[in-house]
Amino acid sequence: MKRDFTRREFVTDSLLGLTLLALPKTIQAFGKSSINQQNTGLFFSKEDIPRIKENIGLPIFKDYWDSIVNIDFEAEKKFIASADLNKHWEHMRLLNATITKSSFVAMITDDKQHEEVAKLAIKKVLEYKEWDYFMEQGTNKIIGLQMGPDALISMCLAHDWIGDKLTQEEKDNIIKGIIEKGVPACYNSLYLMRNPEKSGLWVIIPTSTIKFEADTKRWPWFLNQTNLKIIPVAGLTFASVLLHGKHPEAKKWLEMARWGVETVTKIYYKDGSYDEGVGYWDYSTRHIIMAVELLKRNLKIDYTKEMNFKGSIKFVMQMSAPFKGQKYATANFSDAGFNPDASAGFWVAKQFKDGLAQYTAEMAGGRRNMFAFIYYDKNVKSQLPSKKDMDVKFDMGWIISRTGWTEDDSFLAFRGGNPGNHEHADRNSFILHAHGDRLLHDPMGAAYRASEKHWILRHTEAHNGVLIDGKGHFFHDGREGTNMTKAKAVTLDYKVSDQVTSIVSDATQPYQLANKDVKKVMRTLYFFKPDIILLVDEVVKKNDNSNIQLRFHPYNWDGLAALSSDGNNSFKISRPYANMFGKVFSAQKTTVKDSKLDIPVGNVVYPNTANVAAQQVFPFIEVSTVDAMKKTVIITVLSAQKSEVAEVPSLNISENKSGFGIEIERKDGKHKFEISMKQKYPVIKKLS
Repeated sequence: MKRDFTRREFVTDSLLGLTLLALPKTIQAFGKSSINQQNTGLFFSKEDIPRIKENIGLPIFKDYWDSIVNIDFEAEKKFIASADLNKHWEHMRLLNATITKSSFVAMITDDKQHEEVAKLAIKKVLEYKEWDYFMEQGTNKIIGLQMGPDALISMCLAHDWIGDKLTQEEKDNIIKGIIEKGVPACYNSLYLMRNPEKSGLWVIIPTSTIKFEADTKRWPWFLNQTNLKIIPVAGLTFASVLLHGKHPEAKKWLEMARWGVETVTKIYYKDGSYDEGVGYWDYSTRHIIMAVELLKRNLKIDYTKEMNFKGSIKFVMQMSAPFKGQKYATANFSDAGFNPDASAGFWVAKQFKDGLAQYTAEMAGGRRNMFAFIYYDKNVKSQLPSKKDMDVKFDMGWIISRTGWTEDDSFLAFRGGNPGNHEHADRNSFILHAHGDRLLHDPMGAAYRASEKHWILRHTEAHNGVLIDGKGHFFHDGREGTNMTKAKAVTLDYKVSDQVTSIVSDATQPYQLANKDVKKVMRTLYFFKPDIILLVDEVVKKNDNSNIQLRFHPYNWDGLAALSSDGNNSFKISRPYANMFGKVFSAQKTTVKDSKLDIPVGNVVYPNTANVAAQQVFPFIEVSTVDAMKKTVIITVLSAQKSEVAEVPSLNISENKSGFGIEIERKDGKHKFEISMKQKYPVIKKLS
């Protein structure tokens, strides 16, 4: 493998075909002023600064503003000086963030310390020989997926925001880095996604400290549909706009950037939903909005109608799921965690005069970025979500049902539908909270490398789903990373009312991919608001008998979940604010036990968590049939109540001619239900 190549070789050998001389000569050829002079800012002009300063002073932004202004400058300078030029993810990523934040603060406040820190970080990033840690094997062309675009964006913003504070040499060096390191990295990755048949294998550069084990042969194909396409699209758009009309190759970059914008908008569903989950929605959407805003503001190229931006921020609102102690929690399907950054919603609100987007961006304020200050328009008044927003089936197949938007309201999230990048083997699983606590949870912290123990958190075994002989539905072995599978659940029936949400979902296909003998896997779920769930799980095999298991995983990030079973097909999940009582029934004998996932303490670590040891434990309840059969039907009753309620509810399930009868007797009275099994799907009616 060729490794010791010069920067000149890289530039001339890149897919760009850049016919560049050493940069100072390039700048001289086109005129220094033509490169460095900006008539208007990339995202705002000088006339906008008073408005931005006013936004900074608003209460909703105070904590974030304080966090980026009040930093330990000596510690920051020490980190910059010691940053390892072979550590892109660990060090360069943080340097890029420092450049962006401190450049913004220096521009707004004229703070000399932030100016100094920004300049030091710029100088350090320019010392990196490569701006990303992937390259194409054989050609050694750098592939920009995250760090390259990130560095390119931070450099463009620094040039725009503190250009008047930089010397000519400093500005020249930034442009040199943009042209020779940032643009090729972004262009190369997009070119190969656009022409995947021309791509060689993508490998980690030899000097990188990144641990990586995925087979990248098919990456150009499937990354063309993920956030790792959106990021280089944004990076190349920055360079195309900054140097538009000022560099001979800028038109070529712009054509590729426009292809990128036009195609990445198709990654989103028509209703604006996004199948990589809310956390990756943040990363993806703020970058695509940057690209769209840059093109519209600076080049009068309007892509604001290319995707459903209003629907997309509404998706975040509907996925929000606050409960006590977790104000910014979400339905965390796939690799999503809590506390997404919804600052992109301020752009949606400003662009479309959308009060619901304004409300969402204000509400989902777990994290912010400085574009919140830039986009926020005080003249757009927040609009509360309507009653019809409480129940939704997204185009991608996920279902959300709730009683309201506060931490005391009930919330159900059901994972049906299509595959997506960063997904888990979680079809027909669900999340539930009631009475201020999350009782059933999608455990967070899955590994990104299949060789690690906590890769199991991606499997059905770590979700509130169905197992056949202890195994879940199909999931790939991780050799290609965290790409999507072919697993798809089909919603057969979905109805909503003020009192009940009913879902019938067929996950036969995902289970057949893992076991060809599977004939049917269907889950019927009725959510009687606010705190009763009835499940009917049907599993049919073609030839072989099997034992069937159901698992129920509580939220235990804080280590405060307690599980118990009484040996009589009943169980209890206790949380600080709510308890959930469950009972199962089947024509076959069943057992109920509590257990925990086999994940070593230390494998999963979340930041800013006081009780690290507690969050390492992943307990669950498991229901299992004792006798293996070809056809199994399991009825599960789940009843939640406030933890302060001392009375233990009585749950009874009985079989009758038409199906099953259920009685729940608790402090608030007796609840009777009838399950009919004579129709195409199980039908559940509340009798009293």
